[in-house]
Amino acid sequence: MRLSQKEVAAITKWADVHFGKGHQIQLFGSRTDDQKRGGDIDLIVTVSKSQIKQARQKKFYFIYDLQGDIGDQRIDVVITCKEDIEKDEFLQSLEPIEL
Repeated sequence: MRLSQKEVAAITKWADVHFGKGHQIQLFGSRTDDQKRGGDIDLIVTVSKSQIKQARQKKFYFIYDLQGDIGDQRIDVVITCKEDIEKDEFLQSLEPIEL
């Protein structure tokens, strides 16, 4: 995984602040491969179905605060719930790393 301890700590801190208890945050994409270079930070935030609308509204505040801690990096965030992952072939094909 190509994230520093500082980046992981900032991601988990701001995810806790914005998405509350019960969420799961995972890294996917090129940053999961130690052999690659560069690339944006791709994150999946999984919340309960009842929290998904609220979590999607908080997504940009999460990215803003995270960039304040780790610098101006490209960050992509997918907000989903377990039920949606079960229906989505793309999300099922990912091999994310839990943070």
